[in-house]
Amino acid sequence: MNELKSLKDQWFKVSFRVTGDELEPSEISKILEMEPTISHKKGDANMGLSKKGKVINYAPHRTGLWSLESGLPETNSLEKHILWLVERLDPVKNRIGELAKGKYKIEFFCGYFFSNHTQAGIELSSITLERINGLGADLAICMYVV
Repeated sequence: MNELKSLKDQWFKVSFRVTGDELEPSEISKILEMEPTISHKKGDANMGLSKKGKVINYAPHRTGLWSLESGLPETNSLEKHILWLVERLDPVKNRIGELAKGKYKIEFFCGYFFSNHTQAGIELSSITLERINGLGADLAICMYVV
């Protein structure tokens, strides 16, 4: 495996997400026996802070979300982030599989941030891809030049 080196001009934000219009975050927490890093129901208020600290009101959330973020430093490789999450999720993979068969979308969401001075690229081993598939999850990767 040709892994990315940890450089300050590229980093990842990776999470495991369960989404759906009828999603009730507390029910997902009970099923998976773990708490999310971020969660909300469809229609919940969606607010943020500007760079100056002013509260910004956005449109309400369009769907429900239960999200567990990787606990690794952002400079770790995408593969390490995904494996960190998979290790925590493997004990409940049968429950995740049931969620995936129902009314929820299951995915690993990966933000790849890099400077325009970096040659962008990612690689995942077949073993990691098999482990993602074993959870019944999709893989979404968004790339951002910063």
